[in-house]
Amino acid sequence: KSCVMATVAINSLLNYKTEKYIDTKNKAVGVLHRLFQLSVIGYIIGWVFIVKQGYQEIDDAIQSSVITKVKGTAVTNTSESGLLVWGPEEYVIPPQGEDVLFVVTSFLETPNQKMGYCAEVRTFCFHFKSLTGCIRPQCGKCIRNNENSNGTCEIFGWCPTEKNIKPQ
Repeated sequence: KSCVMATVAINSLLNYKTEKYIDTKNKAVGVLHRLFQLSVIGYIIGWVFIVKQGYQEIDDAIQSSVITKVKGTAVTNTSESGLLVWGPEEYVIPPQGEDVLFVVTSFLETPNQKMGYCAEVRTFCFHFKSLTGCIRPQCGKCIRNNENSNGTCEIFGWCPTEKNIKPQ
């Protein structure tokens, strides 16, 4: 009885089954199949885990990401697209890649912005014909509240302009 059970166990171990579950009685094919399986397992255990210690592999490269805030505008005037004002949201590409952390620490809202002509809030025109203090693309006008004020430069861009007042 034990001899028969041993024969059945050996035969089932050395039999090779295909996807259609054809039970082949060819011992050479069964041995070849089991040797292939053992070689794959041996490679994983022997080479990857014992020799190369792949489970302990550490990436030595320093990975970091730098986020910068860009302020300012650029103007293009082409025959195809005409006069365009470019802000940082149009020419700054967000970081891409793995293990990147981006934390927004400040948010300034400028509601109802539209492209047009408006007064620059950060600079002043000291003379009506001199626009040397203007920092954005100007259209050549100095807007004054009254005769005694210095006025501000009129710009072509997103209006109203951004004010550096943090929300409460």
